[in-house]
This record gives sequence, structure tokens and C-alpha cells, in this order.
Amino acid sequence: MMPRRAVRRRSRRGGILVVAACLTAGLWGCSSTLPEEDQILRDALHTNFPTWRVVGERDLTKDQLARWKAEHAGQAPGITTGEFFGDSTRCYAVLLTKPAEEGRRMRLVVMKPMPSGRFETYFVFTESPADTTPQIVTSQAGEYQVLLEGRSVPVPTQGVVYLHGSGQQKLFFWNVTRFQDIELTP
Repeated sequence: MMPRRAVRRRSRRGGILVVAACLTAGLWGCSSTLPEEDQILRDALHTNFPTWRVVGERDLTKDQLARWKAEHAGQAPGITTGEFFGDSTRCYAVLLTKPAEEGRRMRLVVMKPMPSGRFETYFVFTESPADTTPQIVTSQAGEYQVLLEGRSVPVPTQGVVYLHGSGQQKLFFWNVTRFQDIELTP
């Protein structure tokens, strides 16, 4: 039989492990935010952005959540995939958040898998302070038109649409060497 002290220590350690697991889950949102097969992405986000977490359904207001579920059933509001570089590589756009002195900060990053098994990270947009929680979705190639040199041309690649809580939308798309953005009009 074990002395009482030893039993208390062991149960306390077990409790600490459970709390640590819950905190990790809280940091990254629901486990459904990222598919199980994307553990490498999950690890890269944790390493590169240790104080940030992926925007999840719990970050949305009740009205935002109801609209999101009606329009984007089964999708997470803070992560989307697409061939953002036009080279048939499946990439991830991730919307991260963290508390700031005045409100919250939002950061949109695109993670492109490399042959080495790591990710090349592109910082696309940062908003601070953010008074409402935005969401992101993938646009299709040719879905939007942009003016280049006085001509209207379709966006040649999939892009990331940043749906701001106020109804404003911004499209981020790859333009040869960098991500470019345009304000979308209704």
C-alpha cells in the first residue's frame, strides 16, 4: 500500500497532464479545425506562432456563427485550403488570433508545403485591433476580375477571401512574386 502523500502527488500530476492537454486544445481551437492527417501543419503552427491560435467557431458571435454555418457548413472559419500559387500544390490559409492591449490581433498566413516536409510561410495580412472576428474562404481561379494596366483580367489562381465582420471583403491572391490584395465590392 502506498503512503497517502504519494497517492496525492500522482493524482496531482495526472490532473496537471489533463489541464495541459485542455490548454493545448484551447490554444489551437477544436481538434476539428485541422484534419488529423495534417499533424505536420499543426506542429509548424505551434512552433512558428506559439502565442497565436487558429480562429474557430467559438470566436464568432452567435449571429456570425449562424451565418457561417448556413453558408459554409462543415468548414472551419479560420482555415481553408487551395492551390494559391497556381502550381497544383495544396496549401493552407490560416487565420490566427491573439489578445492584444487594445482588442485582438488577427494574422492571415499562407503555409506552402515544401519537399523537405516543412512549410514556407507567407505573412499575408495583419489587423490590429480587430473589433470583430473575420473568417476566410477560398475563391476559385477566374471568380474575380482585377484591373491591370487598364484592362480587366480574371484572377488566374485560387485566392483567400477575408470576410470581415463588418461585411467588407478583401481578396488576397498570388501575383507572380507576392500576394496582392483587392477590396471586393458587393
